[in-house]
Amino acid sequence: MGTVEEEVVRGEGTKDRIPPPPGTEAGKPGPAAPPPPYIYQQWGSWYPPPPQAGLAPPRRRSSKPKMVGILLMLSGALSVIMGLVLGAMMMNIVPWMEEWSENASGNGEIGGQVIFMNSTPAAGVNVTVVDLNLLASTDETGHYRILGIENGWHDLKVEAAGYKTLVKSVYVYAISPQTSGSSGTEEGTTRADFQLRPGSGELRLGEARTPGSKTGPMDENAQGILRSVGAICFVLGIVLGLVAIVGGYFAFRTEKLAVVALGALCGILSLGFVIGAALAFIALILLLLSTDEFDQAKKEKSAAL
Repeated sequence: MGTVEEEVVRGEGTKDRIPPPPGTEAGKPGPAAPPPPYIYQQWGSWYPPPPQAGLAPPRRRSSKPKMVGILLMLSGALSVIMGLVLGAMMMNIVPWMEEWSENASGNGEIGGQVIFMNSTPAAGVNVTVVDLNLLASTDETGHYRILGIENGWHDLKVEAAGYKTLVKSVYVYAISPQTSGSSGTEEGTTRADFQLRPGSGELRLGEARTPGSKTGPMDENAQGILRSVGAICFVLGIVLGLVAIVGGYFAFRTEKLAVVALGALCGILSLGFVIGAALAFIALILLLLSTDEFDQAKKEKSAAL
């Protein structure tokens, strides 16, 4: 049995010895310790060690992607608003036009030709504006003209012996004094032609209208076209605007470069009261100047996974 000192020495070499750090083997050096910080005497302070070889410091991003996001979101919002406004206007333009025509005032003219069934002119036929009690007769060519008629709906009655009395509602437009004062011309004159039919009694042509009403006529096909255009403006404005807003969202996150570019193009196409198109165009230019930042962000996220 040895001394106390000898027992301690033996114990230090066996069971009481501190095990090596993980990842090392007997007889081999462990992982290299990080270099100590450097001191710069001219400033008198400590600085962290330089980065290890092969690892570049993280690159500082500019504010361009965020600016792209803000511009695209503004452009998208303007596009949605423009789609709603234009869609509502086009789909409701018919009642608005009717309301406007109710407030119109002025005088107009009615003119046209009366013919027989064989298309020959009918001379000496009486044409009457019923509600105003204005009368005119056709000339040898079958033409007639009635002046000084207040704009709005009026019933015309055509009477000839041995033929049916024809009644037709006609809308008279107000014309300017220069046009109405030009003698011998039909410029600005509401035209109403008639073809006499043998027989007796009264025959109404077309839809009956309230005399004096100023609700202007509009062809049903034209109304359908206007409403269709309004619906297209409504849908396109909302769709293009939402795509631009989504592109702005990904621009904030510096992700999905293709989606951001698509959002900029949609913002340009949507017009957005012209201001929105200009904002989207500026966003597209900034996006082209910051494509490397999107690539760098994609690499960093791939490395982190």
